[in-house]
Amino acid sequence: MCSRAEPALCQAIMLSDNVIVEQGTRKMSLINCFTHFNAHTIPFTPPSFFVTVFFTNLNDDLREMDLVARIETDSAHVLASRDTRVKLEKDSPPLDRDSILNVTFPFGVTFHVCVVLNKEELGRRPFMVMEATDAASAGQ
Repeated sequence: MCSRAEPALCQAIMLSDNVIVEQGTRKMSLINCFTHFNAHTIPFTPPSFFVTVFFTNLNDDLREMDLVARIETDSAHVLASRDTRVKLEKDSPPLDRDSILNVTFPFGVTFHVCVVLNKEELGRRPFMVMEATDAASAGQ
């Protein structure tokens, strides 16, 4: 049980190529987790990818939450943003596959995924977009 005095925390922000949800247990498997993109050329538009967020200390009476994921530069310029309302009911889908975030990275540098829960920033993580030095290393 969570005390109202304890703030909600974002324990992890994971980037992956795909997420598979087992029907019976609703357990999620993250497929091909990564920390950076190796691009053939810059500007770079990556294939679709998933941002999976792990929270703790959510209030017991919380039934839904507004979640925003943003991709930002070091100077807080927002390249892309996507919001969704997550329902925390027993029969709710554990994954919103319709929340697609299309982004083009205009230059290679460190970017940040920023997660906002109910209007409060709870976490951010860096990731790199780098121009590949050879064809074998291009991709993720």
